[in-house]
Amino acid sequence: MKFALALLFFIVCTFPALAGWQSYECQLAIDKYHDGDSFSGKAQTGYTYVWRLYGVDCPEADERQSERLEEQAKHFGVDTKTVLKWGREAADFTAKTLSRGYTAHTQKHDARGASRKNRYYAVILVKNQDLAELLVLEGLARAFGMSVAFPPDKNVDEERFMRNLRNLENRAKSAKKGIWSESK
Repeated sequence: MKFALALLFFIVCTFPALAGWQSYECQLAIDKYHDGDSFSGKAQTGYTYVWRLYGVDCPEADERQSERLEEQAKHFGVDTKTVLKWGREAADFTAKTLSRGYTAHTQKHDARGASRKNRYYAVILVKNQDLAELLVLEGLARAFGMSVAFPPDKNVDEERFMRNLRNLENRAKSAKKGIWSESK
């Protein structure tokens, strides 16, 4: 029994993502691969993290991932040039929205990525507004990808989290907001 407790303590201390949610007050740190749903932030601790939003996928802002670009064009009902245009719009929206600081909530789940830097999934709040929700509602992202039960104290499970984002996407689509304004 003592061994099991010692092992659990070691795992939680060694791998903080297993310990639950962590929060960081951050300032946006613009780098060359910043886009709408993935960006860097300098925490008050001095460490710079790369964050990837839970539950959303913004249009690509460059041509590095041609398969993803084609798939997004099909989903949004536009051509790839339009995807790229709205990908840049999403990146600009995110930069502007985060320019005065934000709070990143993370369990440090690995979000993989093209860079060699660690990238973690996060829920990003700006003045208590969820960046993922804002992007979807503006027609700058789709409900897609890794979901999460958040916030930990509000009993919002993963299914409810994604259902909310899908509902917001449908609203943006109906209102022809963002990329949906050019959808066929």
